[in-house]
Amino acid sequence: MSARRRLALLCGAAFLYLLCRHAYYVGFFNDDAFYIIGARSLLSGRYAELNAPLAPPLVNYLPGFSLLLSPVAALAGRALWPYQAASAALLLAGLWWFSSLASALCPEDAWAALALAAFTPLAVSMSWTVLSDVPMLAAAMAALAWARRLWPEERPSRWLGLAALVGFAALLRPTGAALALAFALALACERRWALSALSASCAAAWLLPFLARNYALTGHALLYVSELAAPYAGHGRWSILAGTVLLNLAYYLRLVFETMLFRWPVAAAAGSPLTAATVGLGSVAAATGLSAAGWKGWAKLPALFLVLFLAAHLAWSKQAARYLLPVLPLAFAYFLRGVRVLGARAGASRAAAPAAAILALLLMLPTDLRVAEASWRRDSSVTRPPERTMAWVRGHTAPSDVFAVELDGRFYLLTGRRALHLRRLSGPRAFARWLASSGARYVAVFPDDYALATKRGDAFDDPLPAAVLLSWLSDPARYRLDFSDPAERSAIYERLGR
Repeated sequence: MSARRRLALLCGAAFLYLLCRHAYYVGFFNDDAFYIIGARSLLSGRYAELNAPLAPPLVNYLPGFSLLLSPVAALAGRALWPYQAASAALLLAGLWWFSSLASALCPEDAWAALALAAFTPLAVSMSWTVLSDVPMLAAAMAALAWARRLWPEERPSRWLGLAALVGFAALLRPTGAALALAFALALACERRWALSALSASCAAAWLLPFLARNYALTGHALLYVSELAAPYAGHGRWSILAGTVLLNLAYYLRLVFETMLFRWPVAAAAGSPLTAATVGLGSVAAATGLSAAGWKGWAKLPALFLVLFLAAHLAWSKQAARYLLPVLPLAFAYFLRGVRVLGARAGASRAAAPAAAILALLLMLPTDLRVAEASWRRDSSVTRPPERTMAWVRGHTAPSDVFAVELDGRFYLLTGRRALHLRRLSGPRAFARWLASSGARYVAVFPDDYALATKRGDAFDDPLPAAVLLSWLSDPARYRLDFSDPAERSAIYERLGR
């Protein structure tokens, strides 16, 4: 792929991303708020929950993305758009590095792979989100592209910088460990033991100090491990695991091949012939492309990373489209290569893969335009925060007041008021006791339409349903409604009897 074509595609993507800057407001995911909180806390030499009373150590989020954002935090002040701009720049950089990978994975259709990766609705809508999926994509594509050039090199000294990057990826997201593991396994397959050990050692060097700190503070090295293991702790764990894997496999295959690539104008229900054909043929094409790419030399590395990354999410009890962002470009490249191989076997013209890519791009366009329109209009609960509620909090409560709220990072980021995460308790009495002991004066309630929860909904880390919380707060002897906004579906309750 020529540099001119690559630049033209990425400039077009950058323009579209700018139009979609408000597809999600900063803080919507709560995770994004904590990456910013973590970056700000690092400026004072700590990695802490600035949102919580006494600013305890931040242990729930890996610090890699906050480290990357700390220079932005030093310059941005209270502004939030610089964090968004930094994330958009990382996404474009990741796509630039992917373009060189596409030339190796699907050489005849590299431009199409880049176009699909850049203009898929997931990338468009997430382009200005401050989430670690974006730097994970950038780190993975940079590491894979670097490894392609470096693969014949045997001297460990030449691999040190790459190994450090691969190790740092494990500090961005828990599934970043899949990249380090892929490197270690790919090199071990070639009996390059020193380089394999170097990759694993760098990942350990990045991760172990943080995990040891967490264990010393809380008795748990990483909360994500507990979240992963919790659904399988009881009897029937293997059947539960099998069910989770099959459920996630169906979800992610449909996400990639129908929601992302071929979003037909006529909506199709899950299990319909159109959906089955789209997902089935797409999966066969991707598997064919993965096989055609081969296992020799460097080619095994992106394949291993894709498989290991997906395996981790198939076992995870929560589903989210954004989880796949770091590997979508690879999936598209293998898909296009498979289409070309299958087309050649069927005696079709060499235009099969470009035609599939153009069709996919045309089907993506309406969704991309809807994202841009929503971003421009900013009239939904996704694109605009509950501004009237947040304004009331800032104007009618004291800076020293503490709130209990489900999305505590978001609340602090938008109001400046300290916030405690609502605990999932057994009933209203236990909730009242916890609230009194926590020192929270207010409870803030917001819609839970987009809450990320397990399928069962009863895990320790699942959010407390808003309807349940409102029923507990309806006791006039314990709580008083101080503010509500029906349009924003929000309410602020004050705890009585302090």
